[in-house]
Amino acid sequence: MIEKANLILTEFLSILPAYAQVPDLKAGENAYGYLSLLVEEANRAAVRMGENGDEPTPPVIYVHVVYVFEKCRNPLKTALNRVFHTLLFFDTS
Repeated sequence: MIEKANLILTEFLSILPAYAQVPDLKAGENAYGYLSLLVEEANRAAVRMGENGDEPTPPVIYVHVVYVFEKCRNPLKTALNRVFHTLLFFDTS
């Protein structure tokens, strides 16, 4: 689950080149450590894009979203990277 969250979050950060950069994966680094780096970069990108959230999104939320997507009986219509975008930019409209 963590590796899949890393992959999707890396893809998500790669579409925001003006606001975020994908951190380098260091040799010997575990999956959760890399996820933490990706989440920190995503939270910094949200601040750069003008999101003034109270608290940054913790890494476990991204893993939970991937878990829910994989365990759903029916395929969801919303793409996983769109859900990650919603985690950073909560919109009530």
